[in-house]
Amino acid sequence: MPSPSELRTLGDWVRKRRSDRRLTQWQVAEIIGVAEDTVTNWELNHTEPDVRHLPRVIEFIGYCPYVPTHSPVERLKQVRRALGFTQKELAKVLGMDYSQVHAWEAGRHRPTKKSLKKISDFLSAVSS
Repeated sequence: MPSPSELRTLGDWVRKRRSDRRLTQWQVAEIIGVAEDTVTNWELNHTEPDVRHLPRVIEFIGYCPYVPTHSPVERLKQVRRALGFTQKELAKVLGMDYSQVHAWEAGRHRPTKKSLKKISDFLSAVSS
C-alpha cells in the first residue's frame, strides 16, 4: 500500500510513517501495542485509533497532528486525546463532573470563568 499523498487522518499518518521506516503493519502493531488488523483498519480509514492508543500513535508518527486552536474547549479536547484520556478521566483530573466535560465538547454548554481557570491551569501544566 503506497503512502498517501495527503495526510488527513491519523491512519494516513501511520501509513506514511510506517512506509518511511519500511516497517510492516505487524511491526507497527507491536510498537503501538495493538493487533495487526487494527493498524490495517486505521490505514484504510475504516476506524480511528481509540483514545487510549493515541499517545503511542503520536509517539510512533513523531508528530501531534492536531491543528492549534484558540478555543479553550477545543484545545482541551485535543490535549485530552493526545494524552489518551477519556472525558471521565479528564473530568477527574480537573475535579469536575464528567457531564460538564461532555457538554463542553458536545457544544451544549460553555465553561464558566471558574472552569476556564481550571482548564487554563491544566493546559499550562501539561505544556510545561
